[in-house]
Amino acid sequence: MGTYRISQLAECAGVPATTLRFYEKEGLLPAARTASGYRQYTDSDRERVQFITAAKHLGLPLDQIRELLTVWDGGRCRSVRDELQLLITAQSAAAGERIDDLRAFRGRLAAALTHLRELPANDGPCDPACSLPTDVPLLRRRAMVAIPATAEQHERPPIACSLDGSAYGDRIEEWRRLLDGAEVERLPDGGRAARLPAERAAALAQLIVAEQQCCPFFSFRLTFAGAHIELVAHAPGGAEPLVAGLFDQDPSAAGETCPS
Repeated sequence: MGTYRISQLAECAGVPATTLRFYEKEGLLPAARTASGYRQYTDSDRERVQFITAAKHLGLPLDQIRELLTVWDGGRCRSVRDELQLLITAQSAAAGERIDDLRAFRGRLAAALTHLRELPANDGPCDPACSLPTDVPLLRRRAMVAIPATAEQHERPPIACSLDGSAYGDRIEEWRRLLDGAEVERLPDGGRAARLPAERAAALAQLIVAEQQCCPFFSFRLTFAGAHIELVAHAPGGAEPLVAGLFDQDPSAAGETCPS
């Protein structure tokens, strides 16, 4: 049976070390300790992480994954299969409802665009005819780009990154490049605020969209302030290390490889 340190398991399982620490904190991945106090894992732990990752990719929340692991620990594959079938059936039904909601929302956006395109090019003040339809959200007065939460986010998605080891490293490098020279501030709730040149706004917005595809529990806000933009990033309680991973250097995965 192979043994792994946390950075080795992170590489083999294709998740960042911060995710493994979070799993341990949430009671999903108990970790043995060496005499020196280092975390030590086995092949069974590697399979456990792979199971958690698979369940997370199905959109299952942490409380359901925790219950599934209890069934998994019972050692009966049939029981795991039966429980998964129930959960996935519920997920499929919920996904259908979200699709309907998104289609309706897209229809409201299309109506708003049609209304705006039909307005005359009036150089005078706006009048009541300029108003957006009442069922379309109004824009904030400040020059702010809010990256909207997905439907999955409203259901408290799992706090874990879906990128594998190499892709995660590439993503961190993208953040390093765009945040190079930025003024970064740690917020009281563990989030981060950064101030950087406005010309990076488009690239940063694209990166935020990509980040929420793999880490939908993050929330971001971009505010334009003259020649600069202000980026604020938050995550749910307990996920502060993952926020820090975007803004601060995390050396935990350096220098070790996956045991053969």
